[in-house]
Amino acid sequence: MRKLLLVLALAALPAAAFAFAGINEVITHGGFEEPAVTGTGVWVDIVGWEEKNANGPLDSKLGNDRIPGAEPDNQVLRLKPNFHLSQPTGAPWQAGDLLVLTLNGHEAHWRSDEGKVDEFEVLIVDTENYDDVTGDGILWSETVNVDGTREQGVSSAPDWKENQTFSYLIDTSQFPQEYEGGNLTLRLDALNGVAWADNISLGFSGAAYGASFQQQPGVSGIDVDLSWMAGKDYMNPGSANDVNPAIADQYVYVSNAPGAEPNFVGAVGADPGQVAESTYQVTGLGYDTEYQWQVVEVLDTAVDPIPDIGDGVNELQNASVPEAYIPSEKWSFVTMSDEPVFESISSSPDFPEPGDDVTVSAVIESASSVLASDINWSFGGIPISEHTFTDNQDGTYTTSITVEDVSLADSGEYTCSITGFSQISKTLNIKRMLAHWKMDSDAANWDGTYLLDVCTEDPVAYNADPNDYFSFVDGAIPAQTNQGITWNGQVGGADVPGLNPLSEEGDMTITGWVHYEGNTNGWGVIAAQKISNDVGNYWRIAVQPTRELSVGGAGGSAVSSGTLPLDDWCFIAAVYDSTESGMECSAYIISTDGSEMSAVTDSAGVGDVEETPVFSIGRTSNADEAPANMFGKIDDMRVFNYALSEEEIAQQFYDASNNTICDPDSANPNDVAGPEGLGPDCSVDMYDFAAMADSWLSCSLVPAEVCDM
Repeated sequence: MRKLLLVLALAALPAAAFAFAGINEVITHGGFEEPAVTGTGVWVDIVGWEEKNANGPLDSKLGNDRIPGAEPDNQVLRLKPNFHLSQPTGAPWQAGDLLVLTLNGHEAHWRSDEGKVDEFEVLIVDTENYDDVTGDGILWSETVNVDGTREQGVSSAPDWKENQTFSYLIDTSQFPQEYEGGNLTLRLDALNGVAWADNISLGFSGAAYGASFQQQPGVSGIDVDLSWMAGKDYMNPGSANDVNPAIADQYVYVSNAPGAEPNFVGAVGADPGQVAESTYQVTGLGYDTEYQWQVVEVLDTAVDPIPDIGDGVNELQNASVPEAYIPSEKWSFVTMSDEPVFESISSSPDFPEPGDDVTVSAVIESASSVLASDINWSFGGIPISEHTFTDNQDGTYTTSITVEDVSLADSGEYTCSITGFSQISKTLNIKRMLAHWKMDSDAANWDGTYLLDVCTEDPVAYNADPNDYFSFVDGAIPAQTNQGITWNGQVGGADVPGLNPLSEEGDMTITGWVHYEGNTNGWGVIAAQKISNDVGNYWRIAVQPTRELSVGGAGGSAVSSGTLPLDDWCFIAAVYDSTESGMECSAYIISTDGSEMSAVTDSAGVGDVEETPVFSIGRTSNADEAPANMFGKIDDMRVFNYALSEEEIAQQFYDASNNTICDPDSANPNDVAGPEGLGPDCSVDMYDFAAMADSWLSCSLVPAEVCDM
């Protein structure tokens, strides 16, 4: 089903949206009417606010240029660059609380520098942990741009412009959760130009939240069940998910045409103060149409009988007790089509291993009937005759095919189509090793141009002449891996035509043995994938100058907790793993004897993936440039098109070294000490015997029953 589009405000909303909402304000003296100021350019203390000017200790300035209107003598705060103002609220928050922030902003019309942008930043920060240097403790921020048409030399501004009133509905579940429970501080930071601010309000809102919907075909159109969480007890900030006990009714509004404002359709009054979740069914809606909807919660202070509320939500502003009506934000949804359309396609497992049985399924959404005979599956343009078809009885249908005992020949594009309508495709990628360079001197496969990869199904080569660039040396474990290659960092490195491991699912693993000899040019790049040989890489596996292994790209990296040994072999693995929230990368370093494994996982970064990027071994820059290349040796490098698990990495290390990786958590019961005398070292030897002998000796000096405890 199509998902609900929540119209949550981290953007400005019309002022009227919150004009009558029940708000528990936590900011005081936000209108700057007191103390009275006379004369020009008078600096005063503003009650409740903390002020600072970067050029020295200077009190806040209330502008003598007044904003006329309802309050003709109303004073406004003048904000100059490098100036900030903050007010601690003393109010704590919990995830899910809703905050309402409103303020007026205006440019200084008397200024003459036409090219200047007038803007200031509004921040909500954690009172105890905010640091204006590091930015720690920032919960939310928004830049307020009040730039507009100036009237040079005019000292009195016209009325506040409608688009200079700013309102924000802020969901605290988007705040950094490590600060939950802390107190809030509101801060204004002047950025550019000179601006005015006034009528600032920050408070907790009791508006309904957490909207969702379910839809199904009805007798006369689409029936939709609307669900939402009743408003919180906004007069008690930090009261978790307690429902506002003053809610006596809930009005439901739904638009009756595309782009129309929501109209009143009904009420829900089944003790919403006691039941957190409320529902309402709307029937007979049109096909494939976007609707807006909103809930107004009626407090027990509302007029009885209920006043004539008209059609639109804003009509409640004219009610005799407007503060008794709390509107939610506006939500929206799109109804299903009466023509069949594909909602999604997926495979299970999503990234199969050879030999797996794989199911590929497509979900169809339609308010009208769909027949099994209308469904067509194909693979690489060849029809697939057998498929399942299920009517889910909710306006959706599921069709599936099964691919048994998958192999490389089964990888490719599977397409499902509806006769006369749409189609959808899924690419099935089989877990496999894309390349394996043994780095051995192999005269039989040397063609004078490329050193061929002879260990995988696909012929992959790199364009480097070992007779000119490299020398063959003993590998990491000569008895197992035979030879390795010495890479001359000054000119070394090799490009691999046709290899694009990240093109399939965004998952990849590279493993290899590395003998690092340092890099006077900074970073020693083991492998990289670039947009081109002349453009910066979008990911790389590199040794930092401090010898940590860095795995990542344009949007982040994982840096190993351990370091590569200098002038000695070690096993490394770099893993890229796609998740629902993006990409994670992991960096592994394993000493040759398996006595230690450094493993770190962090958020990753991968830039734009080109169709034919350049994959390189041992370098990231052009050979003619000052390189960030590998100084040392590389042996037995492998590239996989999926993210290997830690167990699979350990197995690959064991296959080459015959050494198990030391895991103290699963050590032999007799393994109690190592050379340093600290815990298991995955070896039962004289150190363990010495520790046990010491224990026996100690027990001979005390009653025997103590040693049995």
